[in-house]
Amino acid sequence: MKGSMDNALLVLCRIGEEDQVLRLLKELTAASTLDSNMVNQTDKTGRTSLSYACANGFQRVVEYLTSLDITEINKADTEGHTPLHYAAQAGNVEVVSHLVNKCHRDVDLDARNNLGFTPLMKSALQGRTKCAKMLLFAGASPHLRDTGRGLNAMEWAKYTGRHVCCELIESVQKSCSSHIKDRWASDPDLKGDVPGSLNALSQHDKDSWIKHKIKKAFKGSESSSSNKRGSFGSGGECLVADKLSTMAVCATTPLLPQAVAQDLKPSVPHQPSVVPSLQVTEVKAKDCYEEPEDPPATSTNKSQGQSSGNKSNTTKSTSSNSKTSTGGKKKK
Repeated sequence: MKGSMDNALLVLCRIGEEDQVLRLLKELTAASTLDSNMVNQTDKTGRTSLSYACANGFQRVVEYLTSLDITEINKADTEGHTPLHYAAQAGNVEVVSHLVNKCHRDVDLDARNNLGFTPLMKSALQGRTKCAKMLLFAGASPHLRDTGRGLNAMEWAKYTGRHVCCELIESVQKSCSSHIKDRWASDPDLKGDVPGSLNALSQHDKDSWIKHKIKKAFKGSESSSSNKRGSFGSGGECLVADKLSTMAVCATTPLLPQAVAQDLKPSVPHQPSVVPSLQVTEVKAKDCYEEPEDPPATSTNKSQGQSSGNKSNTTKSTSSNSKTSTGGKKKK
């Protein structure tokens, strides 16, 4: 029974209503069964009852839990998020105001999660302008950077398109009083501190570094193609294909300066591409509709024509003789 009661507070803070959580807290306090194990109990994600209350905006529950000395206000989950992270990300202004004002000495304003994000960065990512302003005036630093892209809160707001929040952070940094600025911690550009990174090099060193990488890639392709030539015979085609593919990859990178691009020349002479030509013959319209000519007359056709001609002459002579005989009879 006790195990189910210990889990009840965590479950209600996650899926219950604020009034139900308050009623349970009062009952547990009256029965003197509310201890640190129950208040700071975590689920499989490492979240506590206070983390869920901050995420859901249960202001009265947050006030009740933070008033207890046994509550761990800065307890992080498996991803490193504290209750203030959840309140700032969700935009719960009243909860954030209570945490940074009433619990100012206990809450960590610049707590980092596993990726280096602070509550101010979380509010800037989501465009929570009021929460960001409240965190800045409470002493949260806008100069801290995450460990991934190395951006601060204002840069993250600009990167995600939260322009109003970006302008707010910039204006607060300019107009904020000196005693608040003194509390702001700062980080160097983490991207520039990475050994061998481009941000840590000058422009001349960048060009030399990129040239060295490209030459190394071409040298490796030549050695691999020579090995292929020794085992498979002629490897000239493989060498040209490898160099062209490497050149295409290098030319598409945004880090490639123009000076390096000009030095890149193919090892084989450029051969113009041959495009086959197509000749079109115009057909006149009258040619399409001409009647076919009669086939030439053969010997058979000629003989048939002569016989038919003889027959017609015989017929004509017979008819003329009959007419003559008829006329003689009439004269008699």
